[in-house]
Parts: sequence; structure tokens; C-alpha cells
Amino acid sequence: MIDISFKIGDTLAPHGGEFQKNIFEHWQQIQRSTAYPIQRDFRPQKFAKYLSQIAVVSVNRKGEYADRLTGDTISEVLQLGPHKGRLVEPQDVNIRDVMHTMLNETILADAPMYYKGSFIPTDHRRIDFTALVLPFSYDAAAGQLDTMMLAFDFSKHNRQELDFTAFTADHP
Repeated sequence: MIDISFKIGDTLAPHGGEFQKNIFEHWQQIQRSTAYPIQRDFRPQKFAKYLSQIAVVSVNRKGEYADRLTGDTISEVLQLGPHKGRLVEPQDVNIRDVMHTMLNETILADAPMYYKGSFIPTDHRRIDFTALVLPFSYDAAAGQLDTMMLAFDFSKHNRQELDFTAFTADHP
């Protein structure tokens, strides 16, 4: 379920985690005068600490998606182990629907996108996230959107929120 989605203009503030802002700034720096930055110009070493939260998906001319890279944190949080499917085609249809919605909206927007929402797998555990989806081109000459990078932030995932309502009712 996606609660918020929008095209990103010149800045990501005040949305997104710090690493998402840094990745977006790097994307802008390497964009040049083309519609999309060239994938090989992206420098993952600048974000080594966050690589486990990044996924790379390619899209062909038919609009079919293929996983290129899925970080360990993404795989663990979404339970995409070797028998649970890939990021773009996971076994869980609810995760698949959210992923395809983000990818499809980014292609239609033809621009970087920000998403805030929840994955609600069939086991009913809610996984809150924010995601930055950045379009890239593999080939500068072609200049077409054929690769997308997704930078996920699950920082609120599994966070225990303290509720003192019941405590105060029992302890006046």
C-alpha cells in the first residue's frame, strides 16, 4: 500500500532519510544534460554503508522487469530468501503489487519518485518503508529509461512504539 508518492523536483527535503537525500544529490550531479544519468557513472562506494538497502531493477522495451541487484536488508525485511522469489516477482502478491506500482509510476512520471507506504504481506505483518526510485539509462546514446535504482529506508520497521494509555489507566 502506497500512502504518498510524488515526483521529486530539485530537492528531496524534507522527505526521505539522510542517505536517500545523499543518493539523490549524487544522481543530480551525474545527470549531465541527458534525461537520465548513465548507470555506470553512479558511484556505489560513496554509499557503501547503505548498499544493503539498495536494489537495481532493469526494464526492457516490453515493460518487463528483472532484478539486477537486491541488497541484503531488502531481502531480509521482505523475506525474499532463495525460495521466496525475487524483488520484482516475489511469491507474496501484496509485495509484488507495491513493487510494480512504484516501478510503473516511476516510468510514467519519467522522473525520480519518492514513496512512503507499507508492504502488507499475506502473513499480515506490516512493513513500513520509504523509497526513493531513480531512473537511469544503461546506454548514453539510447537515452532511455532502462534501469531503476530503489533506495529503501525501513528504519521504522519493527520499532516498538510505547503506549502508556493502558499503564496510566492501571496506575492513576
